[in-house]
Amino acid sequence: MKELGVPITGGWRLVIGSGPRTLADGTARSMVDIAKVIDTSEFRRLVRTLKKTYGTDYSSKILASTGCIEVPYIMREMMKGF
Repeated sequence: MKELGVPITGGWRLVIGSGPRTLADGTARSMVDIAKVIDTSEFRRLVRTLKKTYGTDYSSKILASTGCIEVPYIMREMMKGF
């Protein structure tokens, strides 16, 4: 995902609810950036690989940021050169 412009910024393993789940968060600057990534053959290939090889009952969602992840992401980008 990083190469596509939406780096993974968080991940969790959930064991409550309908069963064990693995969640991954990717962060982008805007919805336009996300739309550009989703419309690539590389992204479709990645999703096919996830569905066929690594997961069952695969799903994805696009959610608006609450600001909790956005600030650390911006800070990390600012500090890359140091």
